[in-house]
Amino acid sequence: MAQSTNFRKPLKMITGIALIIPLAATLLLHGQLPQPRLECTIAVIRPEQTTDGRIHLWKNRDVSDRNQVVHQGRGLNGMKYVGIGYGDDGDIVYGGVNEAGFAIINSNSNNIGTGNTGYDDDGRIQTLALKTCTTVRQFRRILDSTNTAGGGRVVPCNYIAFDSTGSISVFEAGRSSYATYPIDASYSYTARANYSLSGPAPTENSQWGFFRRKRAQQLISNQISRSNIRIDSMFTIARDIAPEGWTSLRYDYSVKDKVLDFSGSVCRKTTVSAIFIQSGKRTSSGWLPPVCWFMLGKPLSTTVVPVWPQQESVSSILTDENQSSSDLCNRANVLFDSATVTSTTILSQNLNAILNPILSGERARVNTILRAMTTPLSASNAQIISDSMAQYAMNTLNTMPFPNRTASLKRSLASNSSSTIPTEFSLLDAYPNPFNSATSVRVAVPYDASVRIDVVNSIGQTFETLYSGQMTAGWHNVSWQPKSASSGQYFVRLSANNHVSMKRVVYIK
Repeated sequence: MAQSTNFRKPLKMITGIALIIPLAATLLLHGQLPQPRLECTIAVIRPEQTTDGRIHLWKNRDVSDRNQVVHQGRGLNGMKYVGIGYGDDGDIVYGGVNEAGFAIINSNSNNIGTGNTGYDDDGRIQTLALKTCTTVRQFRRILDSTNTAGGGRVVPCNYIAFDSTGSISVFEAGRSSYATYPIDASYSYTARANYSLSGPAPTENSQWGFFRRKRAQQLISNQISRSNIRIDSMFTIARDIAPEGWTSLRYDYSVKDKVLDFSGSVCRKTTVSAIFIQSGKRTSSGWLPPVCWFMLGKPLSTTVVPVWPQQESVSSILTDENQSSSDLCNRANVLFDSATVTSTTILSQNLNAILNPILSGERARVNTILRAMTTPLSASNAQIISDSMAQYAMNTLNTMPFPNRTASLKRSLASNSSSTIPTEFSLLDAYPNPFNSATSVRVAVPYDASVRIDVVNSIGQTFETLYSGQMTAGWHNVSWQPKSASSGQYFVRLSANNHVSMKRVVYIK
């Protein structure tokens, strides 16, 4: 079995000032709000280890904003691409694939220099690459052009890219240098979390994603040791909620009344979507185009939808038509929130109640789609398959009943009395969200304190004060019933002593 740990030294480290490509200069624009901290888990599997002989690329997207959508755009010479992004964020994507067969994903890297200290170039790099690149070598030129001595890139990131020739590379890009790891035939696969191998070695408790990378590698390696890996095997890995430190391959959550903590798992609290990209493939019958599978919303409460870059359009169920998120993502979020006990725990039977129906339908539909992908697929047929799967996904989630969240909370508190008194100030996610009449947030207060809770708009202005005064130690529910607000995005802000935290809410009239 080929090794996959990829701890060898990088091919080379490139530093200093390089020739600036005019297009890449647009990455250095300032004046926009920084995006949330990027702590994703990513991996690539070589075609020799997959059942379809295609490269498989995977990313669990871990961010604070839950408004996930599919964007479709055009680049040089009208070349189409599709990727994952935020609603109301223009054409910026954070991973995707284009018609030429070039694909790219990324994760933040916390150990190769300071990041998130200025305006965010992440997303712009991936979008520029999808618009202009057909080869991995061309993507390297984008990194060269922003490799300035003063720090041309703001956010250190790990990028994994492949192209239609089968070239695959990992780029660990700091602010003014990057290391390259070609993933050649001596490697079956490689994975990253939010740290780089070219930086200081992580420790078990470093919060650098050590467990997530190790767990992903463990699951991928096990699958490959038994047989070549199918793309839907990656769906299972993306949904893994084994707790941090877990060593067994199988994590059993079938036991009733078990409170599952997913704060540090592969599919963790901040995992808001996932993407899976299959490379294009040349066969005797013609070119099999690349495809991107999207999980919009928590992977545990949504189902995958394939989208091909050559499609004329993307289903409105997956895009942000006049709203801040996609319909599918909104529904998945509401469904998952109804099943949780807290923002980081879920009751086992509630998880099974939403996940089992999703999986049973997903397997059959994916099998049918994979059979259709063994021969060249026209743009019109790709459109039909994608739109049909999007509608099926929405219908599946719409017909599922909401688990009883109140009963879950009572049962959890009864089984763990220590959870009644929080250890720090915090806000749980608003529920329901999005909402059209009222929503509420749960406030954690570790000791008697003066607390203020405001609703602020997208530019940080206070819109309404929901509470101001003393709160006793414990958990408190605070509701918001808008009276004069316009539809859109707001934030609930908790201020107590030196603590400030915010949760995003979407109001729809």
